[in-house]
Formats: sequence, C-alpha cells, structure tokens
Amino acid sequence: MPNEPYASIIREGFEGLASGRFQTLSEAMYFFEQFPEYPCGSDGCVKVQRVKDTRNRPIDAGYIEHERWGISLRKGQHKPLVSLETFKKARDRLAGRAYVPAKKNISEDFPLRGFVTCADCGSPMTSS
Repeated sequence: MPNEPYASIIREGFEGLASGRFQTLSEAMYFFEQFPEYPCGSDGCVKVQRVKDTRNRPIDAGYIEHERWGISLRKGQHKPLVSLETFKKARDRLAGRAYVPAKKNISEDFPLRGFVTCADCGSPMTSS
C-alpha cells in the first residue's frame, strides 16, 4: 500500500521528469521543496543527490534490482507508484539520453551567440 501523500509527490515528480516538465534535477528539486512531506537533509533543504537517488530506484516502478548481490531487474510483488515506461523515461532524462528541444533563438542571424563575452562583466552575450 503506497504511503500517501508521499506516493503522490513521488509519482508527480517521476511524471514531470519523464514528460519534460522538469528539464533538470534542480527543477525537480525545487518542485519537491514545496512539500514538507518530502524527506529533507539535516538543514531542512531537499538535496539534488536525494532527487537523483530517488529517480534511480526501480522499486517505485514495481521492480527490484541489486547489482552487487547479482539480482537483475525483475518484477516485485508490491504496487508500483509509476509505470516502468515512465520510470525509464525519467531515468534516461537524468542520464542525458533524453531529447532536449533546440533553442528557438539559434539561427544564422546570431552566429556568435555563446562565443562573445561582455568586456565589462565577462558574461556570454545572448541573442536577444
């Protein structure tokens, strides 16, 4: 039996990562910080590493795995929080294998975008 409201928070986080709603781990971390039910560090903040560790646990998709003990990915006997497909999409996004849309302001009109820096502050010039 899933532990609510924690289960709903985890489910929405997985779906946000899988769908692209959260483009980075930091965006997912800011989402989880909104919920006092989500486990925090000793300083009361959600850490990026906790979010990363949570997204790499197949137990949330109803599967178990433990490479050190030689247990390959297999279906568990517990109710999953998310589908295996959603879990894999979220994990692939974290591993950098997911498709990220190209920026709309990259074009021939701005050939030096990202290559030229401001002489005063050193920040990269943008195309806007």
